[in-house]
Amino acid sequence: MQVCLGRKYVADPGFTASYDAIEPGLTGWLRDIIDANARDRGIDPDSATWT
Repeated sequence: MQVCLGRKYVADPGFTASYDAIEPGLTGWLRDIIDANARDRGIDPDSATWT
């Protein structure tokens, strides 16, 4: 679920604007950290789905 939310954060212009206003690139960084956490737990972020 977190991977799917991370994708949404980056895809949603409002969310991206809010977080990138705090620190430029923060939204992408957040998605990257979520994806890295998933990989560490054996989940492929590219094929993750919300079930």
